[in-house]
Amino acid sequence: MLILEATSSVTDDVRGETHAAVENSVGQLKRGDEFILAPLTSDAPTEAAGRVLRLKISNDRKAYDADLKQARAKLNDMLSKLRDDAVARPYKHTDLLGTVRMAAEERNIKDERERFALIILSDLLHDTSELNFVTARELASEEAARKLAGKLAGDAKAYAGARVFLGLLRLQSDD
Repeated sequence: MLILEATSSVTDDVRGETHAAVENSVGQLKRGDEFILAPLTSDAPTEAAGRVLRLKISNDRKAYDADLKQARAKLNDMLSKLRDDAVARPYKHTDLLGTVRMAAEERNIKDERERFALIILSDLLHDTSELNFVTARELASEEAARKLAGKLAGDAKAYAGARVFLGLLRLQSDD
């Protein structure tokens, strides 16, 4: 599952570079893979839910690998749609924690054969009315931050065995 920043906190050029890098790595998808693309929005439960895009690559091979070419083209269309939506209507806040919870719901933990990878490309700064990583007193000390992390972790079983990759994007400058 890939979560891409769709908020105004990153610049259009960073967003473009990010999408280009993802498009270039599409060739690594294989038959039987499922690709889930979700935007990082201001309020994951309400805004991201209808914008999660899915692509399942068939196990059945077609002549000249036409199925893989078709899947890659569809994935590029999915990325373009997400990028165009983010440029046209960037979200003002970042619900990083809500989006990570949504990712856990996407995972099929009943299938032990599933290999789940979560990739988040973002500035990694949660910023909602309830909690802002930059200004929160709960993050002022390491001890307080660990306590908050424990409280927010919830049911960590949803991530057991998952591979998680974080990509830090440059912030929008205030200059």
